[in-house]
Amino acid sequence: MARGRSILARRTGTATVLVGALAALGAGRAATPSQDWGEAAYQRRAGAFVAQIRSRMFALAPKPEPHSRLWFVRLPNNVGFLAGTGPAVRVWYGDPTLQAGYYSAFQPRAANEPPGPDRFFRMDEGEC
Repeated sequence: MARGRSILARRTGTATVLVGALAALGAGRAATPSQDWGEAAYQRRAGAFVAQIRSRMFALAPKPEPHSRLWFVRLPNNVGFLAGTGPAVRVWYGDPTLQAGYYSAFQPRAANEPPGPDRFFRMDEGEC
């Protein structure tokens, strides 16, 4: 271990250039648009769209009734808003009975499901 430190101590210029190059590559990668959920650019884009969707939802539906199902069409692509049954809306409204999904998956409620309204929303990417 001591030998490794002594090599770096003798090559501080090389180490500095290497760390600088890695930092530049990391910054470039973070700024490059990507559809990979783990990339910083994707997270920023998704976060911006989801914040806009949340703002629009609170304007359109300030307090959905319990057991409401919220159905969406024309959402911005690849923002991670509707994973599963839409946990974001349950968190936003503080109501564990809410569900959300894509309109294409809509089906009438089953007889054993609690009654509640179905609400439909069109969220154009240009409006979000």
